[in-house]
Amino acid sequence: RGHGTHQEVRGYAYILHQYELSSTTEARLRRASAGKGGKSARLDYNSKGEYYTMTQTYEVSPVDHWWSGTYSGRLDLYKKAVTLVSNSLTNENTRRVYVKALNQFFDFLKDERPLNRQTVREWRALLAETHSPAYINQRLSAVRKLIRTLDDDGLIDPTLAQQILRVKGVPMRGVRMGRWLSKDDANALLEAPDTHEPNELRGYRDRAILAVMLGAGLRRSEVASLRTSQVSTAEGRFALINIDGKGGRVRTIPIAPWVREAIDNWLWRAARVRDVAATSYSKVFRSVSPGGKLNGSIDPQTIHDIVTRYANEIGVEASPHDLRRTFASHAMQKGAKIEQIQHSLGHASIQTTERYL
Repeated sequence: RGHGTHQEVRGYAYILHQYELSSTTEARLRRASAGKGGKSARLDYNSKGEYYTMTQTYEVSPVDHWWSGTYSGRLDLYKKAVTLVSNSLTNENTRRVYVKALNQFFDFLKDERPLNRQTVREWRALLAETHSPAYINQRLSAVRKLIRTLDDDGLIDPTLAQQILRVKGVPMRGVRMGRWLSKDDANALLEAPDTHEPNELRGYRDRAILAVMLGAGLRRSEVASLRTSQVSTAEGRFALINIDGKGGRVRTIPIAPWVREAIDNWLWRAARVRDVAATSYSKVFRSVSPGGKLNGSIDPQTIHDIVTRYANEIGVEASPHDLRRTFASHAMQKGAKIEQIQHSLGHASIQTTERYL
């Protein structure tokens, strides 16, 4: 029959319980505290003998302590929590998105907000002022992943975890809109890179990147990670094989001869620069220095910049995902079945594919 206050000092938690005198003996109280993980328990009677105070001391991990309240050492705890989530993810793109989302969430918690259901609801409401339902739900998915990871490792109270996991996402109202390029705009985009000296090498690389996105519907992260061994043939047709997408879904995507030609033109010129076989390169696409030298692999942000730069040059507005939508739309116009398009895009749900058409 007591109440307590919690104070953290240098990695230890000190719980001060004030108890009224009852039939509970001092020995039983000490045994109870030890059974709860207590390192020690000191009991002191007040001067009038009306109650005694037990000071219970036990070690706690920083993460465990912070989930139960607030903590001033936010940076170290943030790193521990994000590491737990990051190590549990296998897809690099999902890892990047979730870490970014948790960055935003921890920034929201910087004012010593507790981690509980109400706080997550307040963050959801704040995001709703400026962002789409899809964006908000993606952020909430990252938080749920965090909570599940902590729950699995016993670093959060199970009841609190279930309360947070029950926070609902934002309903998707209507069909998400995007941009699609016409056939003429898509052709103009492909022709936009300058393939003449001194920009020949960079131009052929950029044209191959645009061809893969318009002709195979790859995500920019998938383009960045594409390997030469994945440019192959399947059942007598050119194809990109064993593309590892979201959710661990692996797929093979047939490609048109013009897509394969764009890739080969780039790889041939890249091999000529170093006078080695094109197949010696692990990744298909590499960065190119202003002097025309090959460097390391390119990242998804570089691909984003390539798409937007050439789109601006031809006077259209387009993002990498718009090229993915364009691939889906043009495939449908040419008679492809929606199930085939779903497979090529790597979607788990056909409803998602419908939003691209």
